[in-house]
Amino acid sequence: MRHNQLIRFIILLGFCAKVQAGEHDLVDPDGIPHNASNDNTSLGTILFLSATFLIGALTRHIITRYLPSFPYTVALLSTGMLLGILFRYYAEDLKNYTSLMYIDPHLLMYTFLPVLLFESAFLLDIHAIKKSIGQILVLAIPGYFVSSVMTAVVIFYIFSYKWSWNVSMMVGAILSATDPVAVVALLKSSPGGKDVHHLSILIEGESLLNDGAAIVLFNIFQNNAMEPCPDRTYKCLIGGNQTAFSHDNFCDNYLNCDQKHDLNTRICETMPTTAILIDIALKVVAGPLLGIVMGYVIVYWVGKVFNDYLTEITITVGSPYLVYFISEMFLNSSGVLSVVLFGCVVNMNKMNISPEIEDFLNKFWEQMGYLVNTIIFLVVGTIITFSALDNIDATDIVYLFILYVGVSASRSIMLMTFHFVLSRLGYGSTWQSASVLMWGALRGAVSLALALQVNHNDGFCEAMRSKILFFVSGIVFFTLLVNSTTFNKVLSILGFCHISKAKKIAVDSAADLIMDSMKRELSILKEDDDHTDSRWMKLRKFVISIQSTIVTRIFWRTGKKLANSTTK
Repeated sequence: MRHNQLIRFIILLGFCAKVQAGEHDLVDPDGIPHNASNDNTSLGTILFLSATFLIGALTRHIITRYLPSFPYTVALLSTGMLLGILFRYYAEDLKNYTSLMYIDPHLLMYTFLPVLLFESAFLLDIHAIKKSIGQILVLAIPGYFVSSVMTAVVIFYIFSYKWSWNVSMMVGAILSATDPVAVVALLKSSPGGKDVHHLSILIEGESLLNDGAAIVLFNIFQNNAMEPCPDRTYKCLIGGNQTAFSHDNFCDNYLNCDQKHDLNTRICETMPTTAILIDIALKVVAGPLLGIVMGYVIVYWVGKVFNDYLTEITITVGSPYLVYFISEMFLNSSGVLSVVLFGCVVNMNKMNISPEIEDFLNKFWEQMGYLVNTIIFLVVGTIITFSALDNIDATDIVYLFILYVGVSASRSIMLMTFHFVLSRLGYGSTWQSASVLMWGALRGAVSLALALQVNHNDGFCEAMRSKILFFVSGIVFFTLLVNSTTFNKVLSILGFCHISKAKKIAVDSAADLIMDSMKRELSILKEDDDHTDSRWMKLRKFVISIQSTIVTRIFWRTGKKLANSTTK
């Protein structure tokens, strides 16, 4: 079942990439479509996706074995950038394999985002979320807005591009959306106990909700940020006469053109405040309400199915897409918030899922989330070096480092601003936990997807589009490379990795008990006549080495050796 769904998914994405690349089938006189070049392009896209999965598996295998602390997503982004260089210099020879890089970012969002959102919401610790919901709402709504504004201030006043405030806010909205994948994985494997678990819930819950806030804020400022390019001359027919005009008098002339393009018309329109408020109200009310209602409908349906894993998994795969599509297309609401609330409702009612299937269903969605992240990071890495570096110079690289510091400072100031409120909600907050929230605010898939939308929007100048994609990709890269790789060290410095004395004594006793049990079993085996020819000294050394390895893996973060962890 999983293989069939994956094959259909790859074929569909290959077809969509082909269509979005602007290719159309030729039709013979007999009415039968025929175009060998298009067939090769579609097959090339499927081959590219297949290679993406294999590259992801190889990367994960190498990292797990040799570089366990290195972020998987950074390795994928770097590999994608190398592939982009290869495609760039051999564009003609490899053109059949690059159509995925021209895929419409909106299609990318509709294809991948429901999977990522539902996977995160479905696997949350819902009881801890209920306790932390106050803190999550503070961080994800006012906290996110403050971070976006402060990031926009850095861009507006420090960068020399003379970008408008709307453009600066749009970029700030993109860069303030957090991604918890790498950090939550590190927190869950930390020995810090309940405090660390609460932080992982807070980071993951904040990320889910501020993804929705990010898309709402991004769409508002994107519509108002589009502007004519100063280095272009525009032409259209006005009263039947060909008329040329520049960006200075663009709207005065364009609104009189005989034929208008919707995108260019929006450049000359400003969204009124009342329309913005109505739009926000629709997104924050209608979307979540749809997700809750659909959640209970699907839960009721799944409850009527017993021990049929094909049906139950298919329902959970199809329903997030349906919820996202209805919310975005028919309600003009937030598909992100709809799917998040939908996933939480299903999560709260897991008892309706057949007990024999629940564990497999959890692993299935972990696998789906892994595949989607693999595709997004590899494809975006490829796009960066393939098409986004044409308008980048040394000044942009300097600005990237300034922006990284500015983004981190904005997050820090936001956490200090709301520290008083956060410390009185949920599980409370200390300066140590606030430091973890600051350093663990990585950027990821949603930021990259939104940057790709800007990169494909003709309402922005080409140089601006390239720079925005470069900055967003650079911040994603640096937060993953710097913050993620040093995150365990930060946890250790702040005292989250230290095991209590009582717990250490208990585990020491357990280790001694295991070693004593192994000694007794070896003594019994020695007295067995069937094993008189065995190499007992070699076996004893092997068993001890295994035990030492297990003990080391349990306590590698504390930097301390267990007492009595080796045998004499």
